[in-house]
Amino acid sequence: MKNQIRVSIAEAVALFSDPKKVNGNTIISMDTCTIPKLAGGKSNPMQGLIKKFTSGSIVQVFQNQKNSSYAAKVQRNMTKEGLDAETFELKPRTWGVRVPNTPIVEHTKDGEDKVYLETLGIKAGEVNLRLNGKAMKAEEIEGYKVNSYGSQGGQEKKVVINCWSFESIIAFRLDGDSYIIEN
Repeated sequence: MKNQIRVSIAEAVALFSDPKKVNGNTIISMDTCTIPKLAGGKSNPMQGLIKKFTSGSIVQVFQNQKNSSYAAKVQRNMTKEGLDAETFELKPRTWGVRVPNTPIVEHTKDGEDKVYLETLGIKAGEVNLRLNGKAMKAEEIEGYKVNSYGSQGGQEKKVVINCWSFESIIAFRLDGDSYIIEN
């Protein structure tokens, strides 16, 4: 890495909105910290106490200048697997508004404006689960579920699309520089 740079959420959003930094499809690495929802609702004693740290995820951020990069990637994978790519139908976004020509999604949640980074997964990072700072195994966590993804036209290799709240992004690597987001 060339430089380690501390940025605010607003500065990180500006970087991902800058066509000089993100032009077409751009590969980045990122680290996140999220609080997974556990089965069992409020009666689950671990609900809200588990933190999921993921480090070194490799993802693609994209501008969608002419069409959906997600749909194009799903259709390419379907064709490689011998499936009819024309059968895949991209559903409309169910929440948030994508800022044109950026990987940024804006959404108002509980009366509060939030900003997200939309990504396509390439390689999952290393996951560490913690309860009050103590390392935990997934099977030790009551109601913890590993994500599953839709059918995507029946293909084996799924295209994973995520919207990450900038509040959950700890750090990212872009264009040779390492950025740490200060919340």
